[in-house]
Amino acid sequence: MSRPSVPSVFSLLGGLLLSLWLAAAAPEELGEKQLEVSKADLEELLDDLLEFLRIKEPANPYVTGDDGDVQLNAALSTAIKNVRESDEHLSVLNATFPLASFDFPDCEASYPAKEDAEGTFEKVLDEGILEIGLSIISDPTEPGSVGAYYVAVNELILPELSREYGVDIKANYTIIDNTEDFFLQFREALNDETVDAITFFSVTEERSQSVDYTSCAIVNFVNEVGVWVEEDSELATVDVTEDPSSLDGKSVGVCPGCFFIDDFVAVTQELGLEVTLVEIPITELVDELRAGTVDAVATILTNGPGFSLFEAADDVVKLEGSFVLGDDTRAAVTRFAGPDRRR
Repeated sequence: MSRPSVPSVFSLLGGLLLSLWLAAAAPEELGEKQLEVSKADLEELLDDLLEFLRIKEPANPYVTGDDGDVQLNAALSTAIKNVRESDEHLSVLNATFPLASFDFPDCEASYPAKEDAEGTFEKVLDEGILEIGLSIISDPTEPGSVGAYYVAVNELILPELSREYGVDIKANYTIIDNTEDFFLQFREALNDETVDAITFFSVTEERSQSVDYTSCAIVNFVNEVGVWVEEDSELATVDVTEDPSSLDGKSVGVCPGCFFIDDFVAVTQELGLEVTLVEIPITELVDELRAGTVDAVATILTNGPGFSLFEAADDVVKLEGSFVLGDDTRAAVTRFAGPDRRR
């Protein structure tokens, strides 16, 4: 049954109201048959109004993906599952995050059939190119950086896809400037088809409403937030594990839109602390710390946004200890195809 249009509903409503008004004004002049017609019209109108007014899920402006994006997501998920516990991956994982605790969450994935490929996935197989976005924040050419780790993982995943589909698939990287907001620029690069995938990204419920994560994560970290201050700060000798109250009433700079912000706020509130988090573009965090805009800066210890900048600053020191937040699951991301297409 098609949904009635606005004009048809209101036309019927107007005609019915007129009939009912006439019936009320001069019932003796209307025959029984006409009243029966009005009753039938009323029943039809009520059905139409119920259909018209039925609450619908609002359109999601971020649904830009198609079935081909779902297929690409499934193929990436399967390749990730096949390589993530390999010796090659464990070697680069341990080298990049030597202090991190991690595991690999259970997942299910299977390769879509090559003959069924369409849309984005068909383009990838036809051209042998996967357009991948990387953050400008972490230089992929710098040994030991998060960016270099993601490239190394892609160099394990793409051969898996190539073997499965009999196509030599290479990565074409686009550097995304996400210094103003860690997530939004990535999403827009997907939506405007600058890239077809992001490898890799921390999973959050909010983000999953506008991008599609692969069902298989590359890794799950136990997340900890570290805090840095100027070397001459009164906080410089503090151990935040032993004395978290030292940050009470302080302001802490963090990257805009970073996934750990809500968890960091929750942990400090549970500890009874009033810590003001100030979102500052990543490349400006150290300068704002030096300028006294904030008392400290913070990021996750698994080479989080700003980590390398904090560590490279000669006049900035990391406080002992950390704030344990919970899990940080990282997966690949494709264009949001909407809940109806998800598998």
